[in-house]
Amino acid sequence: MWRFATLIAAAAFVPRQMRSPPGGHGPCHAAPKTRTPSDAPPPSAAKLRRMARTLYSRGERVMARGRAAAAADQFRACLELTPRDSYAWLALCKALQKSPHADVEEVRAAFRRGDAACATAHVTHAWAAFEAKKGDARSARDLYEEALRRDPSSPYVRHAWGLLERDVFGDAGKALEILDRDETGSTLLAVAAAETRYAGDEKGLRDALLALVKPRPSRDDAIAYRAFARVARSGGERVAALRRALEADPTSAPGVCELAEALCE
Repeated sequence: MWRFATLIAAAAFVPRQMRSPPGGHGPCHAAPKTRTPSDAPPPSAAKLRRMARTLYSRGERVMARGRAAAAADQFRACLELTPRDSYAWLALCKALQKSPHADVEEVRAAFRRGDAACATAHVTHAWAAFEAKKGDARSARDLYEEALRRDPSSPYVRHAWGLLERDVFGDAGKALEILDRDETGSTLLAVAAAETRYAGDEKGLRDALLALVKPRPSRDDAIAYRAFARVARSGGERVAALRRALEADPTSAPGVCELAEALCE
């Protein structure tokens, strides 16, 4: 009898190291690993884009409140996630230009980094406009040329470069060479070319602009009507041209101002 009791007691005894843990894992099962931050997978490209968009939108909101330096910080954080985002580079450069703490060289350095990262016409165009505004016309010329090389069909780059040659360098021939190479049918470039070609010839300019305006204008034709208003022969003719310009482009702030001035005269 005592032997039977001993066998029962021996069977019931399990050494401490052999007992199952509270989680139910036996001695041959490893405990679940705890993931450390270094083991976490990197965020996906889609998640990075969402995070960057959030930072960009936040920067725009801060910029709208007039806090340019704080907005620049948001755009920098955005660019850490998406370093080839050309619109974020443009926003950063714009914020730096309005920041009281940034100097010209800091803005120029931001344009240089953005241009190297993106190599897009609109970043180079904005950089050229910045240099022209700061009085470095030769650098602006080189940048406009590079921007047009990157996007030969851009009427905005072609227009800005043409006006630089005409108004700053005084080279109407070079300006026309740039403006007349347009293959997009841009009214903006056609008006600039007419004003350059017929400078000092009011009749020739009026005839050229009349050939550009249309009875049922589209939004682009507003530029031609506003240009025609500048050579109008009477106040009534000027008001009528500006009214047609606003019919074509009701959101044009310059058109509204010009019409208000014409009505007050």
